[in-house]
Amino acid sequence: MADFRPGRPGFMMYFDWVESIKRMANSREDGKDWALAMFFAIADYAEDGTLPENPFVDMAISGYTHTIESDSEKYWKQVDGSHKGGQKSAEQRQLKAAAQMNEQATAPADTSSGESRFGSIFVDTQDGLKPLNVPKHDQDAARQFADDVKAGKVPRPQTGGLLLNTLFHDWMSKQ
Repeated sequence: MADFRPGRPGFMMYFDWVESIKRMANSREDGKDWALAMFFAIADYAEDGTLPENPFVDMAISGYTHTIESDSEKYWKQVDGSHKGGQKSAEQRQLKAAAQMNEQATAPADTSSGESRFGSIFVDTQDGLKPLNVPKHDQDAARQFADDVKAGKVPRPQTGGLLLNTLFHDWMSKQ
């Protein structure tokens, strides 16, 4: 079945259709411009699948409806595929950024200079990447927790903050 979703910006008009419309341009019966009627019937069908009420115009465009349907399906398949590809690409960039941030967070801390004893490991939550703030001595476990979330071994948290810390500590107690 054809995909006539609203939002498609136009349709493809083929040269052989134009030739048919040109031939119809010379036939005016009852004062009706059949070429114009045929053009509008093709455009209406391409836009939303509406067939013309006039059986002669319907018959005249019947050879084009399959091509219109096929073009519409190809268009929406391309749009849907591009959207999914973009989402996947964005997720991959976020995960790569999290891995880089997690690697940087494991650099040894110089606590004698007053540097914080805490660090952040980024976890992929349902709301995007969120920091999991943990003491330096728990960073290896936090990194393993983040890897387990990424691998699907641990359910993906909904958000960061206190809930994420609670899930991490529950996970640690089971290890």
